[in-house]
Amino acid sequence: MEMVSTQESASLPQAAAEQMARNVSQLWGQLTEVAGDIATVTKEFKHQAERFGGLKTAAEDLSRTNATIGSLAGEAHQVSETATQITGQSAETLKTAEADIRALVESVNRIEERLKGLGSSLARVTKVSTEIETIARQTRLLALNATIEAARAGDMGKGFAVVASEVKTLAAQTSQATSLIADTLADLSQLSEQLGVESSTSRDRATRVLSSTEALVASVGDVRGKFVEVDRHIAGIADTTKHCDQDRTVMSSAILDISNDMGQESHHLASASQRLDGLLAGSEDLMSLVVGQGLPAPETPYVQIVRATAEVISKRFEEAIARGDISQGDLFDEAYQEIPGTNPKQMKTRFADFTDRVLPEIQEPILGRDANILFAAAVDRNGYLPTHNRKYSQPQGQDPVWNTANCRNRRIFNDPAGLASARNTKPFLIKTYKRDMGGGRLVMCKECSAPIMVQGRHWGGFRMAFLL
Repeated sequence: MEMVSTQESASLPQAAAEQMARNVSQLWGQLTEVAGDIATVTKEFKHQAERFGGLKTAAEDLSRTNATIGSLAGEAHQVSETATQITGQSAETLKTAEADIRALVESVNRIEERLKGLGSSLARVTKVSTEIETIARQTRLLALNATIEAARAGDMGKGFAVVASEVKTLAAQTSQATSLIADTLADLSQLSEQLGVESSTSRDRATRVLSSTEALVASVGDVRGKFVEVDRHIAGIADTTKHCDQDRTVMSSAILDISNDMGQESHHLASASQRLDGLLAGSEDLMSLVVGQGLPAPETPYVQIVRATAEVISKRFEEAIARGDISQGDLFDEAYQEIPGTNPKQMKTRFADFTDRVLPEIQEPILGRDANILFAAAVDRNGYLPTHNRKYSQPQGQDPVWNTANCRNRRIFNDPAGLASARNTKPFLIKTYKRDMGGGRLVMCKECSAPIMVQGRHWGGFRMAFLL
């Protein structure tokens, strides 16, 4: 049997302890990764469930919209049907009016023709009247000659003279009558001409009205045809809406089933995430125990850094108070004042300018010690981070997402992980969490922190995050 030396036997527990420390660290890292993945999947499931809920709401809105469209289509069908009837009646009325106007035009044309014949008759009468007037003048002249001859004949021509006088009188009366007839004929001719002009104007107007009426009859016919076509389309819309509503019912049922399934899965994932959070917290406690025992775990160097740095900061703060660089009241100021125009909001305190002078020379060199270190910064007990690393202390711009990732100084990080580190009074604390870098980008990281004590009072903590 091979004997084991005392030195070798003493080294075995140490090697086993170191192996256990490494295993605990690996377990913590794996649990952290699994917890992060499940948290991401849970979040995505929740978002998808919410989106399916939105789809369900949209389907219900679609159903209401389809019902409204169906109702409006029914009303439009009634209106279109009524309009078709009205336009049909209007078309018949216009056709009747068209026939009446056409008859009127024809009547006016006949009157115009008759007026032309009347003009011709009046012209002939005027001519006859002129001829009678000529005969009357000649008769007066003959009566005058007969009177002269009767005077020459003496007593023998007295009888002839009487006849000549009567003839003269008759000729004068005839001349007067023909003159009156001529005047009357002139008035009639003028009136006939005026009637002819007015008749021609009326004919032209009636012709234009007839043309307009014919066009209107054609337009009403077209409108009626369009109403019939519209009514056919409306009927098609109503039928399509009915089929669409049927499809929507099937789709809504499917969406509801999927939404319910996803809700259940989301609940299961949330439950699993909670259990994993418990395991993760247990692994953090176990990791803290391993590191606290001084075992060489991968996290041990980081814990040593934060504990040493927290002590340095505590000493610098106490020395500054002793020199009068800042009062204890100002260093523990909690009257956070919002800096106007900042997004995300940044805050000002009475000690922020002081930490800007003191902390960078302590914090900045730490970033260069390990490429896996994400940040190293002190926060007060409320999670207020006055002075961050320079790369995270850029002046804010117009983009809130960029500001979130690059302008992290003067901000309050009061999330659970941030407050846990800020308010921890144990020698050190180890946590895992997802760091919000803005724009929905989360970085899974580990963090260790140590409390900062000033003159026996808990000021806050020194936080240092590093990649898994």
